[in-house]
Amino acid sequence: MLYGRNARKHLHHAVAFECLTHDGAAGEEVFEEYVGHVGHECYTPNMPPDFYKCERFLINWAIGSEGELLPEHVGYPLGERHGGATYVLFQTHYDNKPLHRDLAVEWGMDIYYTDNLRKYDAGNIGLGHSILFSLVVPPRVPYWRVAGHCDSACTQSAIPEEGVSVFMVFLHSHYLARSIRLRHFRGDQELEPMAVDSYFDADFQQSRRLSKEVRLLPGDHLTVECDYDSRSRNRSTFSGWAADDEMCQAFINYYPRVDMALCRSSPHPSVVAKAFDLSPFQENMDLNTFIFDPKVGAEGGAAAAGGGGGGGGGGESYQEVMQKKSWRNFDFKEANARLLEGDHVIKCQLNYGVSMKLPTNTTGYPKAKAFFPPEDQACSASRSRPQAVIENAPTPATGGAGRTRMVVEMIVLLMVSLVWLGW
Repeated sequence: MLYGRNARKHLHHAVAFECLTHDGAAGEEVFEEYVGHVGHECYTPNMPPDFYKCERFLINWAIGSEGELLPEHVGYPLGERHGGATYVLFQTHYDNKPLHRDLAVEWGMDIYYTDNLRKYDAGNIGLGHSILFSLVVPPRVPYWRVAGHCDSACTQSAIPEEGVSVFMVFLHSHYLARSIRLRHFRGDQELEPMAVDSYFDADFQQSRRLSKEVRLLPGDHLTVECDYDSRSRNRSTFSGWAADDEMCQAFINYYPRVDMALCRSSPHPSVVAKAFDLSPFQENMDLNTFIFDPKVGAEGGAAAAGGGGGGGGGGESYQEVMQKKSWRNFDFKEANARLLEGDHVIKCQLNYGVSMKLPTNTTGYPKAKAFFPPEDQACSASRSRPQAVIENAPTPATGGAGRTRMVVEMIVLLMVSLVWLGW
């Protein structure tokens, strides 16, 4: 539960991270000096490097949440000697759109502890689109889809043979999002989505306790999809930390606990450049960092992280180029399809921010038979999605077969209409 003066009015979100070392050092040797620290602006050069060791999600709070209640058989371990973390870092994003001066915000979280050991230790994995420049929503479009994948290679490396049980899902995006879903694939079959919010409201973001726990097995593939409507904006919207930026994420709470902390993806820079008809991006970008404004048309050079300008090698600011772009006669549907169907770069990390060693570094939608509700696969599937999805959205998840299926659904609906009219 979040509480405090002005907390609910001026906090965008607050996250608690577990702080864990990766070199065998005890937590107190690294983190004790920061206890009571006044803090730093997130992901800036002034932020202590040790803060990057606090990468594993523990608690996610966003606007509208009333807190979380774990099942009776599950708990988060506290303390390194119990398999958890002794030190926790809180990341807080404040929202002050009116730019009020001398504004004080006091906040806190009630975290309940029990010495009655529960049966399973829980974990929290972040999924979705990596927090990178490649998440962009063009201006004045009624429908734009963003996807991020947790590849089967990641789950194969991190999930034990018997699998893990997912008991809670938190869906997160910002103010352009209209719907979010967490899709679940196994082999050549899509399973029932773990969570769907067809009427997403960024001011009401509550974790969802699943009525039935979902088994996640090694080799399963997870995809987070977000649908956006940007008709209210005259400028492109990019990924970032601000409330007016965008994200497309999901967090799964599960047991038993494994080492994986992040499992995300983003379109390859060459895919982004082709989709928006841009000059090539600068080379040697580290897509495991937070890159918001790289250079385009650059001949090499380091990437810019944290939302700053580009690195060396010349070129132009990606965000400036996108804001100057003329969208007249631009084929939004084709560009969106390129981003969805093109290669994605995997970001699969352990609990201390270290990338996992995988047999591949690219991913995308699996070739799988799409899931439809069992009671009436054609009609109910169409009813469950916004009409804009049927009319405008690219359908990359099943390739050509998926598009054919959509046509069949529409034909079935037409036949039903004709019968109803007495033809």
